[in-house]
Amino acid sequence: MSPDRNDGPAGYVRLWRRITESPVWTTLEPTVLKVLLPFLLKANWKTKTWYDGHSQVEIPRGSFVTSYGKMAEFCQLSPKQARSAFAHLQRLEFAAYTRAGRWTMVTILNYETYQGSLEEEGTVEGRVRAGLGQDEGRQRATTKEVKKGRREEVTPEGGTASTSTALLDLSCPVLLAQPVTEEDVIRQTAERLRQRHPEVHRCGLTEVRRLLRAIVSKVPQGERAAKLAAVEANHAAWCQSEQWTKDGGQFAKGLNNWLAPTIGRFDDEPPAPAPRGCTTLPKATQQIAENLRRIHGTA
Repeated sequence: MSPDRNDGPAGYVRLWRRITESPVWTTLEPTVLKVLLPFLLKANWKTKTWYDGHSQVEIPRGSFVTSYGKMAEFCQLSPKQARSAFAHLQRLEFAAYTRAGRWTMVTILNYETYQGSLEEEGTVEGRVRAGLGQDEGRQRATTKEVKKGRREEVTPEGGTASTSTALLDLSCPVLLAQPVTEEDVIRQTAERLRQRHPEVHRCGLTEVRRLLRAIVSKVPQGERAAKLAAVEANHAAWCQSEQWTKDGGQFAKGLNNWLAPTIGRFDDEPPAPAPRGCTTLPKATQQIAENLRRIHGTA
């Protein structure tokens, strides 16, 4: 199965109309929006694993695996247009990327906050009936009625404003809402890191949050969400590596050690596994072996 295909249960995308105030709508080329929407549609609504030909890769909720070529083909764009859109969405802190060989993992930033709990995710029918009342019945849960749904939000001036949302029958539920605080993102990231880490080398949740704060304190304000996403993506990759999965995680780094800001292991991606049956040695190693054979007269 293709890694950038989302075969989850039917659902919908919840898209705030204030996206029309975003640079994606007001300033940038339409190709950026044409890539943003597939990002939302393809993101996993629950964590899955995918075999990349060498090892199992965990694809977290809110992420998916693709490539420039696949995304360009899906969006009917040129590879150059797809690359440019990827770059804009990263600079806008909409998404972060982890690249490994022939694939790229796309992670939508703040996905967890925008989505709510997994228990709230269901089919279009279930969500519509919950919001409009079961007494309306199945046949009355039409698109027209859904558009009547309103949501109160607090304005910067402290008042309230009613904001409409559009519910579309698509493949994964996503909510583009107001920005969350940095502390919210740190808290949620810490919980996922600790839950994912090999149990024998975990540390306390308070310690994880402290270390994440220290990591982002060294990064400009506008780049902190992307930094946290990159740290989490590297952590997910390490947790799938041969070194960290061997013997129940006995050889994994302690989570507090891996997150230590003074060491910076969180910036390192795990080594790519060698292809099966590969016996080719690095050139330097081949040269050493050749010299030893000559010395011992076994050449």
